[in-house]
Amino acid sequence: MRAEPLRFSAEGVKSIVRDIFLPWFNAYRFLIQNITRWESKSGKQFVFDPELKYKLRKDPNANFTDNWIIAANQNLIKLVRNEMDNYKLYNVVRPTLDFIEDLTNWYVRLNRPRMKGDDNTAED
Repeated sequence: MRAEPLRFSAEGVKSIVRDIFLPWFNAYRFLIQNITRWESKSGKQFVFDPELKYKLRKDPNANFTDNWIIAANQNLIKLVRNEMDNYKLYNVVRPTLDFIEDLTNWYVRLNRPRMKGDDNTAED
């Protein structure tokens, strides 16, 4: 961490909750709701596939926003690992916030109809 004065305020905490934690929690809740919806429709249990990111990259019919958010996530993981290895924790905050912004304001918003099946393109 950089040697900066610590400034704590109730308004700052409220801002962090409103701008970071609530959007992040809502994206998580959206994921869980869609997993539950998929499980009830398909009669199958959802199982995470860690190889999916590689399969989507090779699939010409894959949704481009899925590939985009996976790439953004992988880039963030790489950056965080590199910065943490070099003890530059302060370089991790802005890219993480940018990713949460992209996830909540773009990916979820653009894919909500598709995930819910509202546009007749729900994925199995």
